[in-house]
Amino acid sequence: MTTQLQRDNFRTYLEIEAIKLGTEDQYARWRDGLLPDDELLHIARAELYKVMGPFIRREKLRSGKAYQLIHHGLPTCLKGGTTDDVIFETTDVCELEPPEWDTFTRISQATEAIKVHPWLAVSEGRVETLLSSHWATCSKCQREHVVSSVSVMIDWAGRILCREYAL
Repeated sequence: MTTQLQRDNFRTYLEIEAIKLGTEDQYARWRDGLLPDDELLHIARAELYKVMGPFIRREKLRSGKAYQLIHHGLPTCLKGGTTDDVIFETTDVCELEPPEWDTFTRISQATEAIKVHPWLAVSEGRVETLLSSHWATCSKCQREHVVSSVSVMIDWAGRILCREYAL
């Protein structure tokens, strides 16, 4: 069992390893306690998610784009719905089509490379995946559009890093 002091020391070690990949300016600000956490996490994400390069990040649907996808390019909803009538919901995945399964399998294999990254291999850092379905539904005509994604979550230096990839 690790103590709080050990966890704090290890967190500092991981931050030092990450900041070595940053600029001299970032290092100086980190050393003086003035580097925003977001900048440090950006460096860590760039390194840890490097193996995920070939995969497409999931883009959040906005009402206008969702409306077009739901209505398959029709100029208007047949029941008079507008972009304001689009309802969004995220659920657990119930099924995957063969291409989605293939992408998920390849992403799962890539996470194995993340697990053995030197920063995680020497730590208690975990890498987990979570499948989700993102639904957009027109509340007027009940037409819907669904896309699936996988979130890849990395426990790094006491923080959870997360990126979501389209399937």
